[in-house]
Amino acid sequence: MPPNMISIANTKSIVLQILRFHESIQNWSIQQVKLAYLSTCEKLKFSSFPVNLVLAVHSSGLTFVSAENEAMIASFFYQDIVSWGYSLNAFVLVVSVDKADAHDIEYAFRTNMGRAINNLVQAYVRYQLEQKLTQ
Repeated sequence: MPPNMISIANTKSIVLQILRFHESIQNWSIQQVKLAYLSTCEKLKFSSFPVNLVLAVHSSGLTFVSAENEAMIASFFYQDIVSWGYSLNAFVLVVSVDKADAHDIEYAFRTNMGRAINNLVQAYVRYQLEQKLTQ
């Protein structure tokens, strides 16, 4: 917690909240606790992604690239993509980040190119599946 937000009063309040929450989850399974933690983390806003980025669709997957400095932010192979879709003003990508825990992350991009991106991803996935079937 930032030092300027710490006081004796709010420290006591935070400790009491933590203790009450800890008490409420005593009978939860380890899996339930992990899922609750991940759910909390997903709700937090992180500023690790720039406001403007380029979504590069290529033969092995998708890559997020900073529009400002062309730095690679994240990259996913097609086998890690759970699903994708589009609307008039968005493209949505769901990626499996931990197959053991079946944990997926959804990325939503505001764009008017959603349909074109969707069709390109679909074409690459179809091509890769056809290649596997012919091997």
